[in-house]
Amino acid sequence: ATALTVITPLLYSLAWRTTAIHFVLVFASGDLLNLVLKWVLAGDRPYWTSPDVRQFAMTCEAGYGMPSGHIQAFTTASYFLMARLNLPPAAFAVHAAFVVVGAYSRVYTGAH
Repeated sequence: ATALTVITPLLYSLAWRTTAIHFVLVFASGDLLNLVLKWVLAGDRPYWTSPDVRQFAMTCEAGYGMPSGHIQAFTTASYFLMARLNLPPAAFAVHAAFVVVGAYSRVYTGAH
């Protein structure tokens, strides 16, 4: 939600209107792809199938678990912006590390 409510208006106000519109389209396309993949894969959440996994208030999600919508949205939105800004390859390596840490945190909290 932050991507659409903060980043899009910011891009638009900086006179990067085309980038803002492309950002919304890329974000929405990634979200739609995530929805379709969740329906196709129908991956259970760990706390649905194992009593050993605790469900926390922050992981109380009702839909299928895989693929992670949080990680996919972060990856799609940030990669688009990084590519649009022509950042150096080192920035993409740091980005990949954030994706791995984010994915691990989703597994650690029992969301996936």
